[in-house]
Amino acid sequence: MALSRKFHWVRVDRDKTPRIPKRLNVSAYPSLLVLGRNDENIHRFQSFMEPEDFVYELAVGLKRYRDYAAGRPWNLPPTRVPRICDEPGVTTLPAPSAKVPSGIVGYGDKLIVCQTGELLTLDRDSGKVLSRFASPRCQDITTDGKRLYAVEAGWTSGKPIHVLDATTGKVVREIVTKTNLGKRGSGARGICWRDGKLYVLHIYGQVFEVDPATGAVERSFDTEKKWVFGLCFDGQHFVCGSRDGLVFIDPSSFKVAREIKTYYRLRALGFAHDTYYMMEQPVFGYGTKQERIQVWPRKGETRIYRLPAKHGAR
Repeated sequence: MALSRKFHWVRVDRDKTPRIPKRLNVSAYPSLLVLGRNDENIHRFQSFMEPEDFVYELAVGLKRYRDYAAGRPWNLPPTRVPRICDEPGVTTLPAPSAKVPSGIVGYGDKLIVCQTGELLTLDRDSGKVLSRFASPRCQDITTDGKRLYAVEAGWTSGKPIHVLDATTGKVVREIVTKTNLGKRGSGARGICWRDGKLYVLHIYGQVFEVDPATGAVERSFDTEKKWVFGLCFDGQHFVCGSRDGLVFIDPSSFKVAREIKTYYRLRALGFAHDTYYMMEQPVFGYGTKQERIQVWPRKGETRIYRLPAKHGAR
């Protein structure tokens, strides 16, 4: 294609020249980098893409390089919509930290948030941290009103669901799904409690009904919605987050009943006191010196978003 001829292409074999990927902080393959004279990160993108997406990234890289070469501003900070969604009534609480969230759930009149190995109890009105404990590695948490349940991504390959004491964060028992033992993959991304059963969400949209006493999968369903994170039940629908919104799933058919568009990717989702609590998936990128940086949310801007249910599925 004509656009590709405007670049000087260099292929790097990571096995023969491992120092180059290390110097440029490349860990995902394939990765394409547009470099400045001193290896500045002009533009970079990774993974396989559809042709139109690939052409778009090339065009962005070319424009940024031309601005760089001409001495014009080329590394302007990115912008995004200043609100998570267009639904009215959204309010926020300060999040405990900028770490990646992996679960949020209402517990009595408190909120419990999991962020990268920490279990934090928050005041529901102010967001003030009341307690914090170390937690097992997990992708989501839920509660039956007494205990917490934390699911690992590797539940799909036999990792247990951890049952935690909500006041101490300690593991009191583990629920193993024996039919998952020996399988491959780390696909679990959500968990919720409904009517005495646990429901585990797979990133590709499958939902598994699990007996909390034995760990046995009693039923499974396919929502046909992929790349989903977090799971809760609001009394009418199962609700999960996706790359572009809140997804409401009919509990009878397990098909998508409705979606609410969000401008930020959702990572953690809970429901309590007629309110949806949402936390976004941090967006990571690279600085001009190829260093790994968190692009969104910016430092000090991590929030817990609250959406009244009357504006959601009701």
